[in-house]
Amino acid sequence: MLRHCAHKGVHTGGHVWSGSRHLSRWLYARRHLLQDQRVLELGCGLALPGLLAAQSGATVVATDELAALVDHGQQHTAADGLTFRLLDFTIRRDVLSVADEGWDLVL
Repeated sequence: MLRHCAHKGVHTGGHVWSGSRHLSRWLYARRHLLQDQRVLELGCGLALPGLLAAQSGATVVATDELAALVDHGQQHTAADGLTFRLLDFTIRRDVLSVADEGWDLVL
């Protein structure tokens, strides 16, 4: 279940953006293609597209640089195949840690 998570330090990542809803609709129309795929969601916020992909049978790693959003996702998401990971896009080591994991789809 997605919950609004706009509190101090979260800002824009705590809202489900219209772009996230549109991407999720697009993925939903192609959900049969997501089965057994490895999906990486960058800057996930509340991770609506990642959640949909996981519920469609993909293994998803949803990343964000804000610990509050990663904690929120871990606490409030019950989708099998969806994990959350902190990823600071300004630190090369963090980016390289996910770069070579063989993703089928990057959102």
